[in-house]
Amino acid sequence: MKQLSSTKVTVRLRKAEDCKEWYVYIESYPVYVPGKQTPQRVREYLNRCITTIDRTSYIGEVGLDFSREGYSTKEIQIKTFEFVLDCTKNKSKIISLHSRRAEKDVLDMLIDKNINKAIFHWYSGSLSTLHKIVDLGYYFSINSAMVQSDNGKKIIAEIPKKQILTETDCPFIENSDITSVHKYLAQLWEEPIPKVEQIIDLNFKRILQNIK
Repeated sequence: MKQLSSTKVTVRLRKAEDCKEWYVYIESYPVYVPGKQTPQRVREYLNRCITTIDRTSYIGEVGLDFSREGYSTKEIQIKTFEFVLDCTKNKSKIISLHSRRAEKDVLDMLIDKNINKAIFHWYSGSLSTLHKIVDLGYYFSINSAMVQSDNGKKIIAEIPKKQILTETDCPFIENSDITSVHKYLAQLWEEPIPKVEQIIDLNFKRILQNIK
């Protein structure tokens, strides 16, 4: 992975495993939103989002984090996330979402901005909000940490097969292992591992349709 910028809105190149294509994406991790930076720094941050948004089809990880770690910057997070959504609405983009302790707020903002293609990364919220997300056709990306926790397993069990994607979340998850995710899904779905891999691959191809 090659980092191309030095600001908190970053542009990166990532090559998918076993693929020839390179995927360009931008991210704005919510905990690191510069709430205490000078107005000039914030303007630079948002201007970079404007200038890079049309160079990629992939936006993420963006969103909100109202955990103890991120709550102090709640208001600037909301404004920044709203700005990113305004930049992407009515455009064919895929958004990967961080929503820790802010799942309902993130969902409400997606609905308000009419965002159609989004992936909830490492979802850990309530099942009632999860079911609303499912009904609206959004996706979920799951990782090896989720299949090792009771809450993660409970959440995964509620997600339809057609709305599940996998993720490594490296380097945050050390020794991330997608194979363990496939094995767990094979047990849960009572399907052979090749069938699980096929389902995940089809889900990924489906969300890629018509993006620009």
